[in-house]
Amino acid sequence: MSDQGSPQVTDRHLLQFGRIVQAFARHEVLMQAMMAAVSGADAESIRVLTASLRFPERRDALLALLRQHAVPVDRIEQVRAYLQVPSSFMALRNDIVHAAWTEATAPGSIWPVWLSHGPRAAIKPVRDPAARAKELGGRNEDRLSYTLDDLTEIGQNLTSNYSGMAAYVLGAGLARSTDG
Repeated sequence: MSDQGSPQVTDRHLLQFGRIVQAFARHEVLMQAMMAAVSGADAESIRVLTASLRFPERRDALLALLRQHAVPVDRIEQVRAYLQVPSSFMALRNDIVHAAWTEATAPGSIWPVWLSHGPRAAIKPVRDPAARAKELGGRNEDRLSYTLDDLTEIGQNLTSNYSGMAAYVLGAGLARSTDG
């Protein structure tokens, strides 16, 4: 998960990594609860059906199910807006769970080790990442490293977003229970 041997990656960083990953897990459990409520299936069956799906696939399945069951468009759009927040931090979440981390070039910041090896041009995707990231409010070419304050703020934003989404979907009758 992280490079614990690096003096820059502290227990405080690891705590924020855990907070971010947990926020994603809570969003996913909420999406599963919504799928169960809207479809009339039991929550365990939905968990089994969606266990192999990644976050974007699970989000897309939920939105398709909401449309299929004729949920009003304004409610679907509100759910989509809530899910845009974690979606914009998918690259960070993936780096947290799949990369070692080390001191970055910016003072007081860390980044995934893979960014410190080889030219960045070799890892750029075909599409324009800066434009897409600006759209989503997530990582862009200039935002490859994170300070402890950045990670704390991201964790707080994800946690707050989950709380707002949970309150909304429970109030709108789009979920019976969040289990999270």
